Amino acid sequence: MWCAYSIAKLLFLTILLLVEASLGRYIPCMDDNFKFPGGYVTIWWDIMNETRGSYSANVTIIDYLKNHDIDGPWALSWEWAEDEILLNSTVGAIGTQLGNDSSVGDNKWLLNSNLPPRWEKVSKYCKGGVIPSWCTIEADLPKSSSSFQITVGRVGIEYYPPAYVDFTTPRSNFMCFSMMPFTKRRGYLKTWRAECGLLRVPQD
Repeated sequence: MWCAYSIAKLLFLTILLLVEASLGRYIPCMDDNFKFPGGYVTIWWDIMNETRGSYSANVTIIDYLKNHDIDGPWALSWEWAEDEILLNSTVGAIGTQLGNDSSVGDNKWLLNSNLPPRWEKVSKYCKGGVIPSWCTIEADLPKSSSSFQITVGRVGIEYYPPAYVDFTTPRSNFMCFSMMPFTKRRGYLKTWRAECGLLRVPQD
């Protein structure tokens, strides 16, 4: 039997947890026992719209590193699951490889944060490639994230998330988990998500 004190304590802790979550304070980057003690980066791949044989996606990078920002220029790369291609309509980042070079054994695609022309920026592009940490700017999500838009062609009836995601910066090493299906976010048709944990902390 639970005594009144235990029930009251449990109720208090539940309310406290809900308040922390509503304020945006309860997040794994504040947990010392998290699998990556230095923090991590999340990559959201949200499909915005689709046409026959192609789709457009909004890709968002969020910085949950504990004690420092993502230094630019960062680079995001991946391998296609099937025969997809990246079309020449990337907005908010610079694609260094477009199309499909699989005929010569190269199926790795790279985007980096070099600043695009003014008319090709999206609402949350990162200035100079720097993404401030969520953990150091009072949980300000818009300031600690960066987005860009891509168009993927030659897709089949089923969409598959990119494989072998890799995220790099000039001074930090990351290990990325596979991009997995996630509950679709509001306003999108489908959502995939990957986490990249910090392995080497940059030395100032």
